[in-house]
Amino acid sequence: MLTLAHSPQFGTSRSDLEAIAQRLASSFFPDVNDVTSAMSVLEPADQRILAEILLAKGVDPSTVRLALENAAPASNGVSAGVNLAFALLSTASMGVSAYHGYKRNQSIGWALVWGFFGGVFPVIVPVIAVAQGFGKRK
Repeated sequence: MLTLAHSPQFGTSRSDLEAIAQRLASSFFPDVNDVTSAMSVLEPADQRILAEILLAKGVDPSTVRLALENAAPASNGVSAGVNLAFALLSTASMGVSAYHGYKRNQSIGWALVWGFFGGVFPVIVPVIAVAQGFGKRK
């Protein structure tokens, strides 16, 4: 398996991509999984450049095509901080929603239902709980 240190802020230099391609092409038949793992840490533009270099070095086009299809982009455009904030909000919402569901209905089943939906819809469900009178019985 090929590992690569990569900084998404600055991209990958052409010489780094050449070195990756040389390492991959040095095996008699590069494995699709190795090419995919190398591409999965790169930005989409760098993935295309690496694919061009690999094709120029004689790597089988079907291997490169499959690797490009299987390689996920290095980032989805959302920072790790935003993902963490959403995860924390979702977890807190799940807890308070489950508490509300239990207190309102005196039922563990309703606590699970409220908790599930509180985790899936972390803003809407607590607002509904407050509108119902947070934790107050029917």
